[in-house]
Amino acid sequence: MNLLPCPFELCYALDEIRRDNWAQLGIKYTTIETYARARFPLHWILSLALMDEGAEPTEDQILAIQLCLLVFYTMRGQEVPKILQLKAALVSVQRNSLVVAGTGFGKTHIMALLMLLENSELTKVFITISALKRLQATQVTLFLLKYSIKTVSINHDMPKDIEYWWTNIHDGRKGLTQLRTALHLIVTAEQLFKSSEGHLTQFACYLCNHTFQQGITHVNINEAHFVHYIGMERFGIPAFCSAWGRFSELKMTLPKTVCWHGFTATCPPHIQATLEMSLLGLDYSLLQIGTINQPTIVYACHCVVKSFQVFKNFLCFL
Repeated sequence: MNLLPCPFELCYALDEIRRDNWAQLGIKYTTIETYARARFPLHWILSLALMDEGAEPTEDQILAIQLCLLVFYTMRGQEVPKILQLKAALVSVQRNSLVVAGTGFGKTHIMALLMLLENSELTKVFITISALKRLQATQVTLFLLKYSIKTVSINHDMPKDIEYWWTNIHDGRKGLTQLRTALHLIVTAEQLFKSSEGHLTQFACYLCNHTFQQGITHVNINEAHFVHYIGMERFGIPAFCSAWGRFSELKMTLPKTVCWHGFTATCPPHIQATLEMSLLGLDYSLLQIGTINQPTIVYACHCVVKSFQVFKNFLCFL
């Protein structure tokens, strides 16, 4: 017997989960527990608060069971979030956060959890800043196919046709709905500011639009250590990509209600200090999970022959 909704009904089923109270969520869990018990972290969810008989569940408990059900339904019963992913999502719902976890942990899954909480009838926007166009393409496919989240990449190569922007990004024409536009935008940092020619990019113009601004709820910085390594002048050498060092300007432009989240596997103290200064401030949630890729970094010197355009200089890294 298939207890999961068919794809055509999935959107309505997810919205129902988002509206359900604790008792209604419990009924849904009971219905599927015969083949979900081994994966649902129910004991951990119940441990989030000491619940005496008749006591009301906490908001975190309701959100945690909602997230489990949302993922379970979206992924056709094949997966539910890990406990540490749930912890990261819960602390990120309404405040800035920094998640430090090794490659392969599932940091992208944490971003998806926050998006799955959004009602389909609301026109909210999540922005993920990504460094590479190839990574953008992979992530767009992942969010579309795995999580059924409409996602669009924004980079230098995307169409300039205004119809494409109205359909996928934001339709600025008066009185028109935004329900058909993407919930999730994966953007290269360069698209957030003026181009090298001194003109605002098309997406930077959208970021100046008050209506579009009000829809933005979360900004994710993927590979957040790039803020320090390629966004800042270091040792007298200009920043490799100055746009990565200008997120504080973007933060001043967007509403104060926007939550900022950094995701990285490389976060020594000096990287964390840079992220606090430029993005997170001092009031944020830090979640360090397991072993990170580079707990300590040692700087080394490498003599460059002639210029960086001589590719033999990079053989030492192969």
